[in-house]
Amino acid sequence: MPMRPYRRGLAMVFTGIVFLSFDGLLIRLAGTEGWTIVFWRGIFMFCALGLLSCLGGRLATLRSHPEASLASAVLLGLISSLFVLAIMHASVANVVVILSSAPLFAALFSRLFLRERVPYRTVLAIAACMVGMLLVFMGSETGGMLAGNIYALAAAAAVGGNLTLLRRYPTIDRIPLIAGGGILAAVVALPMASP
Repeated sequence: MPMRPYRRGLAMVFTGIVFLSFDGLLIRLAGTEGWTIVFWRGIFMFCALGLLSCLGGRLATLRSHPEASLASAVLLGLISSLFVLAIMHASVANVVVILSSAPLFAALFSRLFLRERVPYRTVLAIAACMVGMLLVFMGSETGGMLAGNIYALAAAAAVGGNLTLLRRYPTIDRIPLIAGGGILAAVVALPMASP
């Protein structure tokens, strides 16, 4: 019996969270500077997903909305870079808490750019989240994690922007965008990396 789309989506989200939960640990275990990790991470993303992008006409959807595709790839490259830099400069717990605000940024951007109504309960959640992030930032000033928290906040805003952009253009295939974001991150990181 085929799985319903909602349950399949939940299973995919759960699987993604399980795999991504090791991301911060692996970045810390790499034992090198952040820009080198950004470089190799971007190269591997491009190689793995770039090959997949060439199969099945996946690149055709990018041609239908070239500006949006480029903007999304840039945001994905930025997200990948900022996430690594945040992990290198702050605790994983702080980064995860701050990144969890990405859907709230998406709600704000959807209101600003897509003119969607934001429910009152979402506005309350945004306010509560901002108070929580303020507490995280206040505690990090003494721990020397302020730069990492700022990277994480910028990554959360970029995730929210990308989610809003992809809601506006739902037909764009995401796999080539991730590959493009990977190569853009690698190119930006290369001058500062030591691969």
